[in-house]
Amino acid sequence: MVAAKSSYLTSFNQNYNTAGTKLDSCNTCHIAGESLNPYGRASSANGRNFAAIETLDSDNDGFTNTEEINALTFPGNPDDYPQTTPVMPGATTPNITQEQTVTEVPMSNITLEKPTAEVPANNTAQEKPTTQIPVSNITETPKSPGFESMFAFVGFFIIVGLHRKYA
Repeated sequence: MVAAKSSYLTSFNQNYNTAGTKLDSCNTCHIAGESLNPYGRASSANGRNFAAIETLDSDNDGFTNTEEINALTFPGNPDDYPQTTPVMPGATTPNITQEQTVTEVPMSNITLEKPTAEVPANNTAQEKPTTQIPVSNITETPKSPGFESMFAFVGFFIIVGLHRKYA
Protein backbone atom coordinates (compact mmCIF):
# COMPACT_ATOMS: atom_id res chain seq x y z
CA MET A 1 0.00 0.00 0.00
CA VAL A 2 1.29 3.44 -0.92
CA ALA A 3 0.89 6.40 1.43
CA ALA A 4 1.96 9.18 -0.91
CA LYS A 5 0.76 12.54 0.33
CA SER A 6 1.02 15.80 -1.49
CA SER A 7 1.83 17.49 1.84
CA TYR A 8 5.10 15.48 2.03
CA LEU A 9 6.07 16.60 -1.48
CA THR A 10 5.10 20.20 -0.70
CA SER A 11 7.21 20.10 2.45
CA PHE A 12 10.16 18.63 0.49
CA ASN A 13 9.85 21.33 -2.21
CA GLN A 14 9.69 24.11 0.37
CA ASN A 15 12.67 22.72 2.26
CA TYR A 16 14.89 22.31 -0.82
CA ASN A 17 13.38 24.86 -3.24
CA THR A 18 12.71 22.15 -5.84
CA ALA A 19 9.23 23.14 -6.98
CA GLY A 20 8.99 22.93 -10.77
CA THR A 21 12.06 20.68 -11.10
CA LYS A 22 12.11 16.95 -11.82
CA LEU A 23 12.26 16.39 -8.03
CA ASP A 24 8.77 17.93 -7.77
CA SER A 25 7.48 14.41 -8.28
CA CYS A 26 6.30 11.38 -6.34
CA ASN A 27 9.34 9.58 -7.81
CA THR A 28 11.51 11.41 -5.28
CA CYS A 29 10.28 8.95 -2.62
CA HIS A 30 8.50 6.25 -4.65
CA ILE A 31 9.35 3.76 -7.38
CA ALA A 32 7.04 4.66 -10.30
CA GLY A 33 4.17 5.50 -7.96
CA GLU A 34 4.39 2.18 -6.10
CA SER A 35 6.42 1.32 -3.02
CA LEU A 36 8.96 3.56 -1.32
CA ASN A 37 12.43 3.82 -2.80
CA PRO A 38 15.49 3.88 -0.47
CA TYR A 39 15.19 7.64 0.10
CA GLY A 40 11.47 7.33 0.84
CA ARG A 41 12.16 4.52 3.33
CA ALA A 42 14.85 6.59 5.08
CA SER A 43 12.53 9.60 5.20
CA SER A 44 9.68 7.52 6.63
CA ALA A 45 11.95 5.85 9.20
CA ASN A 46 13.11 9.27 10.43
CA GLY A 47 9.64 10.81 10.79
CA ARG A 48 9.91 12.74 7.49
CA ASN A 49 12.75 14.77 9.05
CA PHE A 50 14.74 15.77 5.96
CA ALA A 51 17.68 17.16 7.95
CA ALA A 52 18.15 13.79 9.69
CA ILE A 53 18.83 11.99 6.40
CA GLU A 54 20.70 14.68 4.43
CA THR A 55 24.15 13.18 5.08
CA LEU A 56 23.02 9.63 4.25
CA ASP A 57 23.54 8.02 0.85
CA SER A 58 20.15 6.31 0.71
CA ASP A 59 20.64 4.73 -2.72
CA ASN A 60 24.33 3.80 -2.17
CA ASP A 61 25.58 5.53 -5.32
CA GLY A 62 28.43 7.41 -3.63
CA PHE A 63 26.60 10.74 -3.22
CA THR A 64 24.84 12.02 -0.10
CA ASN A 65 21.15 12.80 -0.29
CA THR A 66 21.96 16.52 -0.10
CA GLU A 67 24.47 16.31 -2.95
CA GLU A 68 21.87 14.57 -5.11
CA ILE A 69 19.08 17.00 -4.24
CA ASN A 70 21.34 20.00 -4.94
CA ALA A 71 22.24 18.44 -8.31
CA LEU A 72 18.52 17.80 -8.97
CA THR A 73 18.99 14.04 -9.13
CA PHE A 74 16.81 11.50 -7.32
CA PRO A 75 18.36 10.57 -3.95
CA GLY A 76 16.49 7.23 -3.98
CA ASN A 77 17.56 6.08 -7.45
CA PRO A 78 21.11 4.67 -7.77
CA ASP A 79 20.97 5.13 -11.56
CA ASP A 80 20.37 8.90 -11.21
CA TYR A 81 23.33 10.69 -9.65
CA PRO A 82 25.25 13.96 -10.07
CA GLN A 83 27.57 14.11 -13.04
CA THR A 84 31.01 15.10 -11.88
CA THR A 85 33.95 16.58 -13.72
CA PRO A 86 37.23 14.88 -12.89
CA VAL A 87 39.85 17.12 -11.29
CA MET A 88 43.28 16.98 -12.88
CA PRO A 89 45.92 16.11 -10.26
CA GLY A 90 48.24 18.99 -9.59
CA ALA A 91 45.94 21.49 -11.29
CA THR A 92 45.53 24.41 -8.94
CA THR A 93 44.28 27.93 -9.20
CA PRO A 94 46.45 30.50 -7.41
CA ASN A 95 44.76 32.53 -4.72
CA ILE A 96 45.84 36.04 -5.67
CA THR A 97 45.15 39.08 -3.49
CA GLN A 98 46.17 42.68 -3.92
CA GLU A 99 49.05 42.20 -1.50
CA GLN A 100 50.67 39.38 -3.48
CA THR A 101 52.71 39.54 -6.63
CA VAL A 102 52.62 36.66 -9.07
CA THR A 103 55.75 36.08 -11.08
CA GLU A 104 55.31 34.06 -14.22
CA VAL A 105 58.01 31.55 -15.00
CA PRO A 106 58.90 31.55 -18.69
CA MET A 107 58.45 28.21 -20.36
CA SER A 108 61.97 28.43 -21.77
CA ASN A 109 63.36 27.73 -18.28
CA ILE A 110 61.66 24.34 -18.09
CA THR A 111 63.35 21.37 -19.67
CA LEU A 112 61.39 18.22 -20.31
CA GLU A 113 63.26 14.98 -20.53
CA LYS A 114 62.73 13.03 -23.72
CA PRO A 115 61.59 9.42 -23.53
CA THR A 116 64.42 6.96 -23.63
CA ALA A 117 64.32 3.48 -25.04
CA GLU A 118 66.83 0.82 -24.25
CA VAL A 119 67.83 -1.67 -26.92
CA PRO A 120 68.11 -5.16 -25.49
CA ALA A 121 71.46 -6.91 -25.89
CA ASN A 122 69.78 -10.31 -26.16
CA ASN A 123 66.32 -11.73 -26.81
CA THR A 124 64.81 -10.42 -23.55
CA ALA A 125 61.73 -8.22 -23.61
CA GLN A 126 62.31 -4.55 -24.31
CA GLU A 127 61.49 -2.09 -21.53
CA LYS A 128 58.91 0.54 -22.30
CA PRO A 129 60.10 4.16 -22.60
CA THR A 130 59.54 6.34 -19.57
CA THR A 131 58.80 10.02 -19.44
CA GLN A 132 59.51 12.10 -16.40
CA ILE A 133 57.65 15.34 -15.92
CA PRO A 134 59.48 17.96 -13.85
CA VAL A 135 57.77 19.09 -10.70
CA SER A 136 57.71 22.81 -10.05
CA ASN A 137 58.11 23.87 -6.44
CA ILE A 138 57.59 27.58 -6.98
CA THR A 139 56.25 29.42 -3.96
CA GLU A 140 55.01 32.95 -3.87
CA THR A 141 56.54 35.39 -1.38
CA PRO A 142 54.05 37.90 0.05
CA LYS A 143 54.98 41.55 -0.47
CA SER A 144 56.21 43.39 2.62
CA PRO A 145 53.64 45.77 4.16
CA GLY A 146 56.34 48.43 4.82
CA PHE A 147 55.55 50.70 1.88
CA GLU A 148 51.86 51.02 2.73
CA SER A 149 52.63 51.82 6.39
CA MET A 150 54.73 54.85 5.34
CA PHE A 151 51.53 56.71 4.46
CA ALA A 152 50.18 56.13 7.96
CA PHE A 153 53.38 57.48 9.56
CA VAL A 154 53.51 60.54 7.30
CA GLY A 155 49.85 61.29 8.06
CA PHE A 156 50.46 60.89 11.78
CA PHE A 157 53.40 63.30 11.74
CA ILE A 158 51.41 65.86 9.74
CA ILE A 159 48.60 65.75 12.29
CA VAL A 160 51.06 66.05 15.22
CA GLY A 161 52.78 69.01 13.50
CA LEU A 162 49.49 70.80 12.83
CA HIS A 163 48.34 70.15 16.39
CA ARG A 164 51.55 71.69 17.79
CA LYS A 165 51.37 74.64 15.39
CA TYR A 166 47.80 75.57 16.35
CA ALA A 167 47.80 74.48 19.99
